[in-house]
Amino acid sequence: MLAELLVLNYLQKSNIVSNLKWVGYKGSTYDISTQNKEIEVKASLNKFDNSITISNQYQLYAGLTHEIYVLRFETSHNEIGIAIDDIVKELKMNGYPEKEIENRLDTINLSKNSAIRRQKFILLNCKKYDLKDVTPLTVEKAMNNFLELDLVKKITVEIDLANIKNEEIELC
Repeated sequence: MLAELLVLNYLQKSNIVSNLKWVGYKGSTYDISTQNKEIEVKASLNKFDNSITISNQYQLYAGLTHEIYVLRFETSHNEIGIAIDDIVKELKMNGYPEKEIENRLDTINLSKNSAIRRQKFILLNCKKYDLKDVTPLTVEKAMNNFLELDLVKKITVEIDLANIKNEEIELC
């Protein structure tokens, strides 16, 4: 949730998108919706792993998901770092409706006084990928053909991002 809120805050304060909605809290195919694109956010505490796992086959379809943000964290053992409560305050300052965020956090048992919301993490980096670079058209077509089989219920794919074009994003 911290990673999703960080990206939401980045998009909110940069004013580069309109009609910004956080939908990841309800287990959607993607985590953030805008007027013209859908965004998936992945987070990891493994700072040396360059791969992501996609457990929703529809995230591999560029018609649904357009960008993927990958954030790497390490656990903070003191007060250095950022917590969910810190980002909620920033979102409010940047104009995102606080009531909307709080209601959605309540839905996933992260209410205002939860200790987990004060747990600090150190953000190591954030990279933005275009889904078209992550899953080339040939992979997308193969997945679409595979999904036409009625017996396929779920697909999990691990993608190595080591040599895929990306943009380093400064979130904090």
